[in-house]
Amino acid sequence: MKNFAIISWLFVLTACSSLNTMNITKERNPKCQNVAEVEVFQTLNGYALASVCDYKGEQFCMGMTVRVDEITELLYDKKRISAPKGKCIVFSDTYKYETKDGDIKTVPVLGFDYEYEAETEEENITRAVNELQDIKQSCVLYMGKEYRDMAESEKEEKCECVLTEYLTDLQNKTKPTRKALEKKCGKLPKDFI
Repeated sequence: MKNFAIISWLFVLTACSSLNTMNITKERNPKCQNVAEVEVFQTLNGYALASVCDYKGEQFCMGMTVRVDEITELLYDKKRISAPKGKCIVFSDTYKYETKDGDIKTVPVLGFDYEYEAETEEENITRAVNELQDIKQSCVLYMGKEYRDMAESEKEEKCECVLTEYLTDLQNKTKPTRKALEKKCGKLPKDFI
């Protein structure tokens, strides 16, 4: 009987330790690209063109070309950009441009998204607040570049309008279009949204 108790106890301990070490895998965001980082090779007015790097620290980045918008940081030649912690690189849109040789190229626009689904409602709320802050920061940045003669209060009012529309659409689980935003908020900067 004593041996049975010892064996049972060992079985319980083994089962518990197995459960603790089991790796419950979360499904990765399907929009995430297998891109470690990008390296800027040409800066333009408010955005840059960059080459995809296969892995971080790669000496020469020779992957496809992407457009990087100057949202939160300055862009300059040779700058390396990777996804912030907890996020991944996604391609949010496409951009057409003409090369010096007159060729028309279409490249993806680089963006960031969460790599995995939120685990709690609190995390979902935090993400929504962060997204709204990013939208406002982006709006103010674009307003400053394109509407230099506009009063600061007018720029703020326009950006608040954009945020209000985003909030309304988030509640309705839709995403606003540029046309809908301009109908409510007035003309928006060329490259914003």
